[in-house]
Amino acid sequence: MSKSPVSAPGGGLTLGNGFVRRQIERCTRNLQWVNALIVLGVLAAGGLCWRYLYNFAKGPFPATRQQVLETKDWGARGEYFISFEADEVQQVARRVKGRSGGSGREVGVIDVLRLGDRLLLASFEKAPPTNRVSGVLVPVPAKMEEEVLSPIEKREPEVARMLLPLMLDGEDFRFPGYVGLGIGIPLFLVGLVNVIRSVRFGSNPALHPVARRLAALGSATELAMGIDSEASASLAARTAKKPFVMQSWVVAPEFFNLKVVRLPDVVWLYKRVVQHRTNFIPTGKTFAAILCTRDGRVTEIGGREKDVDEVLKQSAERVPWAATGHSPEIEAAWNRQRAEFLAAVDKRRAERA
Repeated sequence: MSKSPVSAPGGGLTLGNGFVRRQIERCTRNLQWVNALIVLGVLAAGGLCWRYLYNFAKGPFPATRQQVLETKDWGARGEYFISFEADEVQQVARRVKGRSGGSGREVGVIDVLRLGDRLLLASFEKAPPTNRVSGVLVPVPAKMEEEVLSPIEKREPEVARMLLPLMLDGEDFRFPGYVGLGIGIPLFLVGLVNVIRSVRFGSNPALHPVARRLAALGSATELAMGIDSEASASLAARTAKKPFVMQSWVVAPEFFNLKVVRLPDVVWLYKRVVQHRTNFIPTGKTFAAILCTRDGRVTEIGGREKDVDEVLKQSAERVPWAATGHSPEIEAAWNRQRAEFLAAVDKRRAERA
């Protein structure tokens, strides 16, 4: 079933059923579903972590000594980030990083909390200033049992029998939440904004970057019709999976965009090769065709080396008066003597006329 031509509100752009319309629809569709997945992914992550987020926002919740002593599975409770008063807090060890010969940077302390006739092992980043402590009751890690509990059991078995089977993790409970929110909120907002943008692009194609690029060159409707006409005779335009050159246009489909460069406007073109390294070891190269137009725009069209070479070759054949290749002299003329640069290009073009 064929689609009818669409007009942007206000008559700014009219698209037929050709190449430009299909590419705008493809880009809009990709923008919409990718960012919808981002929004849904953030919401799903928040849903999976709802208990933590609830405790992050509302905790710590006050707990009685009886609750601390009798509750066996705090992970099953909705309110598990708790605070309570200990009778006494005594440091029994310190946690260090980069231990070498017993020395290292201190990253935390191990305390014993006295609750009546019972003792509770606790881990903190810093020694608590008062007997009011907060954290999460968790099973004692195997490393903690080996490094802390086992020596206590050997030295003072009667003290070991007073220890509760859980320990208080008093590390910074909210730090993971701040990290998650710092990542999740911007992702959610970016995704939401892009979903809204995609809806606007679908209802008004003139707002799409492709249409705006054409509008900057002249009548977007007429230019789109010209591209459609040339694309209808181009085999490469039927798949449009890599950059290709038509009679008057260079076209580079991208996942979210369509780069178009009008060949008569090209005044300088060259190949850019970037060598990538990891730990000073070469890991690969990326290639791009750089097309500079007389309005000062510089368009980079990346791809496989043979595709980039083909774009440059065909473009140079269609605009033989344009400067080709890269050198410090050409770059300096382009950046600092633009009028003289364009005049030289126009002179070569006139000589070929």
